[in-house]
Amino acid sequence: MRNAVFLLEHDEKFQDVPLLKSWHAQLDVRKIKRGQSHVLPHRVLLEIYPNPSTVFSDVIVKPFLLLSDMARKTVSIYESRIPYKQVVLLDYDNGLTSLYFLPILETVYCLSTKSEISREKTVIYHPVFEESKLPTQSIFELGGLDSSFIVIRLDLAESLLRRGMRGIVLREVEIVGSDSAPVKEGCDN
Repeated sequence: MRNAVFLLEHDEKFQDVPLLKSWHAQLDVRKIKRGQSHVLPHRVLLEIYPNPSTVFSDVIVKPFLLLSDMARKTVSIYESRIPYKQVVLLDYDNGLTSLYFLPILETVYCLSTKSEISREKTVIYHPVFEESKLPTQSIFELGGLDSSFIVIRLDLAESLLRRGMRGIVLREVEIVGSDSAPVKEGCDN
């Protein structure tokens, strides 16, 4: 069996993370993909909702993945060829700012039919991946869904945690052999 993988998720203990404000007009999420990201600007300034207690966590997962410089450097140890865009987050009212990096990840379609997802394809209740479809990359975006889900390998997860990265939790993913039936949708958990 390959190295264990996890869904990278937001740590709910961090309540004061930056919340992006009106980002749709400045960043087309459909272009945060290999082969399409060249149309995105090299650097973008995104306003966040005012909060004097904002905690700039090392990893922001939603609405798209953003990494602090330390998190980017850690990911680069494992994946040196990932291209990045710079994203400056700014709270005008409180004079807070932080530089993040938006990785342009490979999209991988590895969901098993044993997975349980919402009808809208925005929530994964029970993630199950097909082992034969898992890539060698240590981080990738999960394909086939209408929301962004980031998957990381155990070795990268351990490196991030050892360096004290703030704002993340890992959700274990079940890995099974190949199957061919459609993924279960509309589960009410």
